[in-house]
Amino acid sequence: MYAISELNGIKIYNLSAGKSTNQFIEEATLKKKSLRYNQDFRRRIELIQDFDFPVSSGRVKISEDQQYIIAAGLYPPQLKIFETHDLSMKCMRGMDSEVVQFTILSSDYSKLACICADRSVEFHAQYGRHYKTRVPKFPREITYNPHTSDLIIGGSSEEIWRLSLDEGKFLAPLVSDSAEINAMDYNPYLNILMTGGALGVIETWDYRERTKVNKVIGNKGAGISSLVHDNSGYLFACGSDDGLVRLYDIRYSSHLLEVQHPYKLPIKTLKFHEASKNIISVDKKIIKIYNKTTGKIFTNIEGNSDINDVELVGNSGLLFVANDDTRIGTYFIPELGPAPKWSPFLENITEELEEELTSTVYDEYKFVTKEDLEALNATHMIGTKLLKQYLHGFLIRNKLYNKLKDANDPFAYERYRKEKITKKLEDQRKNRIVIPSKKPQVNQEYFEQLEKIPKKKGKFDPLSVKEDPRFGGLFTKEDFAIDVNSEAYKLNHPGVRGKFARSRQFEGDSDENISEDEDPKIGFKIKELDEKKKSLNSNFEARLKQEKANLDAQKKTKFRKKVKA
Repeated sequence: MYAISELNGIKIYNLSAGKSTNQFIEEATLKKKSLRYNQDFRRRIELIQDFDFPVSSGRVKISEDQQYIIAAGLYPPQLKIFETHDLSMKCMRGMDSEVVQFTILSSDYSKLACICADRSVEFHAQYGRHYKTRVPKFPREITYNPHTSDLIIGGSSEEIWRLSLDEGKFLAPLVSDSAEINAMDYNPYLNILMTGGALGVIETWDYRERTKVNKVIGNKGAGISSLVHDNSGYLFACGSDDGLVRLYDIRYSSHLLEVQHPYKLPIKTLKFHEASKNIISVDKKIIKIYNKTTGKIFTNIEGNSDINDVELVGNSGLLFVANDDTRIGTYFIPELGPAPKWSPFLENITEELEEELTSTVYDEYKFVTKEDLEALNATHMIGTKLLKQYLHGFLIRNKLYNKLKDANDPFAYERYRKEKITKKLEDQRKNRIVIPSKKPQVNQEYFEQLEKIPKKKGKFDPLSVKEDPRFGGLFTKEDFAIDVNSEAYKLNHPGVRGKFARSRQFEGDSDENISEDEDPKIGFKIKELDEKKKSLNSNFEARLKQEKANLDAQKKTKFRKKVKA
């Protein structure tokens, strides 16, 4: 199954709505019914197979090479790795405790580091779990410095732990002014580490000297819950516990942009969409996408369950949402970006969904042109939400169209009432004993022409048209009445001219009164007949004169012969 929502004209395709394949199979086995005729099962869309967990999903990330998707969920605690090349699950690894956060240490899935709820740090290699260690306090955030191979961990302590993967030991921690570290972000472009905690202050650390170089107040009233930088390295965004998002430039002390989430819940994830120049901020209830320069809302996504994490697939329009549901949410927004290279068919699927929905979505709408709106005195509605622009006209709701029609034609109901009464009277007359007539009620002249056509054995009988259910309405319904005097009929049936001329003569007109302006074809034929008539008359007179001359010559010769004799 799928679902489509729309905000600000932006369509959002929820490809994970409904049940998963496993749920369909379990339900079918319990009810002992086949899935062959289940329309919901046949119309399901499963972008990645087994892209779900038994209870919920907590974290989801995609590798740098876009070839692997790693997700953590429960229950029991699991770590699943999916391969985008095959669109299926590659492997599943059981965990001893719930995964709080994890980071990818390589360009693929071969090196992972996970922090768990039991204060442990697990390292996974290509073959599985490689090493496990513990930290003094409960961890909350993890990041990685590829230049020095340091794994940086923050948690419910003022200390920021640094684990050197090159030397295999813990280094001296960085001590923060905040009692808790809730958010961290390492900027590889400037080699700086940014941390945020319960004080609402963003601290910047120079990783070359391992010292604090700057402090920025992100939010006085609440703690910092999320941090992220863009590809330039100079812009960074921070989210706080009260749903406030601020955009900063590292070269300035004041913020450039401020956006408040309506639910005022802690911001869990922040992402920069570089291609569309948008920021994606996420709390437990809503995903907001807005312009990073003006703050104008692009669109919003609200899920049916609580949101835990969001992963953006490159600069595409595909989003993965880890939530408190069995299925990992999959949303595709074509206006945000194209489909990823590993799923080019995604755009074709959305086009097919549009074709399927046109027959159902627009049932409650009526198509009108600009001329129709002028007739209804509703041109002032153009550009409002009451009209949807479609093809060369507009779509308007049937209820609103009927109201406008009634307002402009107050006697429409009276006409409708009279038509209903006449129809009921006709139905009552049908029940009376009436001598059946062979002649039809409509198009009697056309029926008479069919009767004059001689019947031939083994060939089509023209009178059978009346009894044919496909064409029976031609002789019973007024809608199919043939207007012989219409211009279209005259142009398509030139032979009707004689009958048309006779009717004119019956009315007191003659053929001379029929001008070319009334019908150019008839006028042209009249001229042609007149010219033929003149030519025939002139030939006939010449032949008569010639025959008279021949007879006179014969009489003269006979008379001369008699005289000589």
